[in-house]
Amino acid sequence: MEFVLLTTFPIPLRLLAGLGALIVGVLIAFWFFMAKNNPRSQKVDELPANNDARTLQDQYDRGEITEEDYHRRLSDLENDPHSH
Repeated sequence: MEFVLLTTFPIPLRLLAGLGALIVGVLIAFWFFMAKNNPRSQKVDELPANNDARTLQDQYDRGEITEEDYHRRLSDLENDPHSH
């Protein structure tokens, strides 16, 4: 089947298709390894050290509270002397 498909196309078109596939493969490999070796892409969102702030972040990530509530509660936690 592949032989029939290859013989239907002239050689320059097959050469261009092969070069195109090779270039795409090299670009994908380059993108993958650059992303893998880039320290900024490996950095996970840093969780707050405070457990209350961490649970607040989790609630915000799950969509249980709005962004305004998150910022208001976070500032309340930072201003509360008993939370530390």
